[in-house]
Amino acid sequence: MKKISSFFSRKEVLIATSVVLIVIMLIGGWLGNVVSTGGGKVSMSEVSFKGSEDNVISAFIFQPQTATAENKAPAVILAYGGTGLKDFMVNTSIELARRGIVAMSVDTNGCGATESSNSLVAVDAMAYLRSQPYVDTENIGIIIQSFGKMFAQEIMFNEPDWYKSVVYFGITPVGSPMTGVLTDEQIYSIKNVLYVFGTAEETAEDPYTINYNASNYFENPLWDTLIFKGEPHDEPCKEHTIYGSIEDGTARMVVSPNVDHAGPTESKKSISAAVEWMTLTLGVETNLAPTNTVMQWKKFWVSISFIAMILFVFTSGAAFVKSKSYADYITPVPEYKGLKGVGYWISAVITTLIGPLTWAASWLKWPLVQGFNAQLPFAFANDYASWFLILAGITTVLLVLDYFLLKKNGFTLRDTGLVCSLDDFAKQAGMALFVFLIIYAISNFIYGKFKMPITLSGLAFPIMFRPLDNIRLPYMLNYFLVYLPYYLTLAVLLFGFMRPKNGKLALWKEMLINVAILAVGPIIFLLGYYLPLYTGHGVNPAYTAWQMANGAPIFMTGYFGVIMIYMIPVPIMNAITACVTTYFNRKTGKVWFAAIIMALLFAWMQVSTVNFAGAIAG
Repeated sequence: MKKISSFFSRKEVLIATSVVLIVIMLIGGWLGNVVSTGGGKVSMSEVSFKGSEDNVISAFIFQPQTATAENKAPAVILAYGGTGLKDFMVNTSIELARRGIVAMSVDTNGCGATESSNSLVAVDAMAYLRSQPYVDTENIGIIIQSFGKMFAQEIMFNEPDWYKSVVYFGITPVGSPMTGVLTDEQIYSIKNVLYVFGTAEETAEDPYTINYNASNYFENPLWDTLIFKGEPHDEPCKEHTIYGSIEDGTARMVVSPNVDHAGPTESKKSISAAVEWMTLTLGVETNLAPTNTVMQWKKFWVSISFIAMILFVFTSGAAFVKSKSYADYITPVPEYKGLKGVGYWISAVITTLIGPLTWAASWLKWPLVQGFNAQLPFAFANDYASWFLILAGITTVLLVLDYFLLKKNGFTLRDTGLVCSLDDFAKQAGMALFVFLIIYAISNFIYGKFKMPITLSGLAFPIMFRPLDNIRLPYMLNYFLVYLPYYLTLAVLLFGFMRPKNGKLALWKEMLINVAILAVGPIIFLLGYYLPLYTGHGVNPAYTAWQMANGAPIFMTGYFGVIMIYMIPVPIMNAITACVTTYFNRKTGKVWFAAIIMALLFAWMQVSTVNFAGAIAG
């Protein structure tokens, strides 16, 4: 075992492994594209065009080979909700295109590469789709998720003759104070609607949406409006049953997969239902069953790219540590003088619990969120920024107290891993930046060549890394500076104050223990919320009570469920943070490299995938 470890720690082997990981990243992106294009049977292109106010609109278009000017094909326009990114609708687009349907996934207003504008971006995008010579303008559908309902409504109520059917993922046209209220007549007027509404829907606690209960789900009075259009009926609606007439545009159907709010765009059952609905309502003949899907293989290959990217951080960083130019700046890890025995376990429990407790305390974050919203335009990134600063502040206070408590044992500032010369700091920061830029350049190439973002799929809300344009890049640097204090205090905590077994454990064992400390708390918090949802018991009332106790108005309690969605990536990112931090604390004898590279990665992930939705978005 020692011989193997020694072999893989050699600089030449680390460099070679890093090159192999780059190749794996490229192969993952290429194979993801191969799946997405059906091995060449579909062309996948990224298009940009001008809207009615000269604003740039961006989209992916999936054009089957069978769709030509001589053989026009039905089409579907797709839009995602909160983040508004075309990338989140690619899984659905793949399956539509395999069945001969042109699919156009759009970056919505102010999201992705689409410029913020007062124009009707959805109408402009639909007009562009209709202008393509291979599109049958008499057979166009709409598929949207969550806040994408606003996108759909722009088309439905401004150009009602431009569409034939609609699929709602995780939302209904019934409005709320947050999304605007439609009249019953407006809801009735929507043509051929499929509702894909998950039984684990987070917004079910919102009185303006469907409230799931395993015993009487379809008895919810909102279905009377959504399915029966207010007309008398003898029994509740049934899943996967068509009510009304497709020919008359009055058809209604509901499918309820066991997914949460963000889940339909990752769920085989949800996407299969949407594909089936579009083939039925747009008159598409296909030999492929709705459940015959390949999008899961695209998810697999881009996830392989993600894993290779994270491993590259370890191998390339370790290669730098082994290089001659860095050798003089690497110092041995000092003898451990931190917390021991009961003190260590108390600190471990606090570290495990403090994250989810402060995430749930909206009253604690709210003033900071408001302050960030006035300066930075990414609302959910501002939630993280506020959370991270609160965690950094609490951790700093505890570290200062521990420092004075341990000072009598000879604990000094050098034991924190913070102390280093200016040259040492510059070297570690430069090393982190160089590793990051390599990853960023490779991901940009993969996205530009294969249209595949580096993604960890399989989560209800995937972890995704996309290229940054000239607008987003400066904001990413701002968020990096805001996130850095959190990752720095965390690195100091694990380096100087919380090494299990007095720092004498094998590196891999210490990494696993730190993974548990950072990830178990968020996992328990998420399970407490999601287990009742996924087992048919609705929202855990303790979570709703907590929000109400914090002064949330009744229509905002559903928004807490949306906040929970953004908690889903946290255990994974925390596990990565624990491994990177523990590994490079040991390898460099300092905390700077790990803190800087993790702050860069998290800021990149946030700014590349969230939408412009803060107070200054304009």
